[in-house]
Amino acid sequence: LGLPLNSQKDDFGYILDESENKGFFTSNREGGEGYDDIYAFRVLKSIFDPCTKKIHGYVVDSLTKNPLIGSDVFLFDEKGNEDEHHITGELGDFYFEVLCEESYRLTAIKKGYINGDTLNFLSSNSEDYIIPLKKKEILIIVM
Repeated sequence: LGLPLNSQKDDFGYILDESENKGFFTSNREGGEGYDDIYAFRVLKSIFDPCTKKIHGYVVDSLTKNPLIGSDVFLFDEKGNEDEHHITGELGDFYFEVLCEESYRLTAIKKGYINGDTLNFLSSNSEDYIIPLKKKEILIIVM
């Protein structure tokens, strides 16, 4: 559990009441009243919360590199399940909150464009993700 709960001394008997965000443990650390003393603590931030981070990216036109506002961006977990969906903002940007050290896939679609390539990434990376979309070509036949 790390400092300040774990010390260089003998710390044991850790008990947590998650509903109250408090707990107790026993230690023979210096400053106590006897040999093994009972200490109480309150959890300010849950030590059981999963690690998360925010990822950021852009959907752009593959030719002009201009941002594509209103693009649908999909985040999939490593099993292929859709985790989240986001519509890009005025800068063609998107944000997702993901679990640390997990694998994900990003893909984007926009009307008038060919569906973008799927980006695979590990959430520990700290880069901005760029999803380029290629405009659909319209073939006009003149007779």
